[in-house]
Amino acid sequence: MHEAQRARAGAPDARAVLLALTEAHAELRRELESMASLQTEATPSAERWAYARWKLSRASRTRRMTVEQAYPIALAGATPAERLRIAQLQAQDTDMLAGSREHIGQWTPERIASDWPGYCAASRVIRRGMADRVQAEQDILIPILTRLS
Repeated sequence: MHEAQRARAGAPDARAVLLALTEAHAELRRELESMASLQTEATPSAERWAYARWKLSRASRTRRMTVEQAYPIALAGATPAERLRIAQLQAQDTDMLAGSREHIGQWTPERIASDWPGYCAASRVIRRGMADRVQAEQDILIPILTRLS
């Protein structure tokens, strides 16, 4: 679907998705930093880490939904090499989502309260993966969307 067809169909255009993805990445990075900062404390209140965790999850969900909008637009204007890189990103999505769900399922509020240092260590691994994913999306999707804008 060309940009004009996409606009008539009510689908977002490359520029709109580029802006949304840039903001989603910035928001997720802010929440990753907030969680990292919170985890330097010995034992923050359950309300504080629960709220930080919720905000991080919300930012991650927004990023994921925005990336889903970006894929078809980027694929339509991508070179064959770029299409391969996008396909690799898409293939990783399911594994990343499963890993996130597993982390959330394993680290219940009760377990976090009883093993804050363990949660911090597990969270560092997840947060590093999220930051790496944002960087990969910026390296692959942002240049294509910029070119198409």
